[in-house]
Amino acid sequence: MMIRTRERAAAWAAWAKGSAAPWHTAALAEANRCLQEGSFEEAEARARAVVAARDSRRGRDRRPAAHRKGRYFAVLAATLHGRGAEVLDELEGLIADLEGLTGPRRTVLLHARLLRAVILTDQGRPAEAEKQAEYVLRAAKRITHLTDLWGTR
Repeated sequence: MMIRTRERAAAWAAWAKGSAAPWHTAALAEANRCLQEGSFEEAEARARAVVAARDSRRGRDRRPAAHRKGRYFAVLAATLHGRGAEVLDELEGLIADLEGLTGPRRTVLLHARLLRAVILTDQGRPAEAEKQAEYVLRAAKRITHLTDLWGTR
């Protein structure tokens, strides 16, 4: 019991410094579980709850990583549910927001671009989808190369 209380206190202390709130992490983990099980509507609802909490007056300008991940999970769930065309504009906005990221956080951008390629393919726009897929392949190749170099030090 004491360890659990310490863990909660540490999680809330991290939240006060700008990390994701403990319930955000739990909600995103639950959304991911729902995606794995095929409960796309529930996954989208959980992800959008995190986005709404971050967009609220008290959560604004805090925890951008949870917000980005929530937006990505919501768009992914909608796409897997067959509503990719409906969320394409939202996905493009997310991609634009993610463009400035560097380092390991950039992998969310690669996932989003790959999802965009899937949606464009479904819409019968293969040339645009191919450009997105090529971007992801080039970026993944660079990341792999850098990772290998980091491992040799």
